[in-house]
Amino acid sequence: MHSKPFLLASIQRYENLKKILDAGLSGVHPLFSNQMIRAAFERVKTRVTLTEEFSEKLKLAVAGMLRCKNLDSARDFVRTLEGEVQDTLVVMYFDFLEQYRMSMNKKEIIH
Repeated sequence: MHSKPFLLASIQRYENLKKILDAGLSGVHPLFSNQMIRAAFERVKTRVTLTEEFSEKLKLAVAGMLRCKNLDSARDFVRTLEGEVQDTLVVMYFDFLEQYRMSMNKKEIIH
């Protein structure tokens, strides 16, 4: 059985992720600057090869981001990530956001 602090931390992480995704559905991407998004899509032209080492870096990046207490600290955390991890996280975010949008039966956002 999970301890109460663990459960509360999990609920907090879920709520943080939901805030990020709901903002993304309205065209606001609070974790990434416009410059960061443009640069990531410029650099990640093809599929990323996920080695075991790189997958572990991504896993740690996502876990670290979700541990942040608020969006400001999550944004600051993302800025500290190494370039390739940051770029891949941006692309993964938009892929996941699209899946989330479809699961919520929301219309596509046109920018």
